[in-house]
Amino acid sequence: MTAGIDLESKYPDIERIVTKRFGSQIREIGWSLEECLQDIYVRILTRNNSPSAFNPARGKFITYVLLVSWTYISNRKRDEKAERALFSPYNPLNDEDELDMQSDPQLPSEAEVAEIFEALEPETQQLLRYYRDGLNREQIASRLGICEDAVTRLRKAAIRQILALRETA
Repeated sequence: MTAGIDLESKYPDIERIVTKRFGSQIREIGWSLEECLQDIYVRILTRNNSPSAFNPARGKFITYVLLVSWTYISNRKRDEKAERALFSPYNPLNDEDELDMQSDPQLPSEAEVAEIFEALEPETQQLLRYYRDGLNREQIASRLGICEDAVTRLRKAAIRQILALRETA
């Protein structure tokens, strides 16, 4: 048998494993189970053509599916946490005023936020727009023509740049 998983025949098994182990957690977070399953299938399909493809000689099928699923859920949680931090009340692109910025004197004014945003490099501004639009790391990497790790590095650099600009403002 070649390495990898035949998704056509294993589809019901993958769905059962993911739903049983992570279904309630996914729903509790507020994500769509079907969307998560689709993303997990894509990850398994992608891994089928790589050295990390499923190999029955190295482990059990259920362990492999759980590992891919857990990694997906962890990465998605981390990305959403980073987005919330990045776009808290300092997001100059967010049209929704979730906080009354006048009530907290430590928060910058809208003018200061706009000034900080304009001082950012164009590549950083574009990255922030993609995050605002709800794109994930993989989608942003594809649009920018870079790898996902580079997106992470750019996001961290953007945060550092924003913090530095806030200190000088």
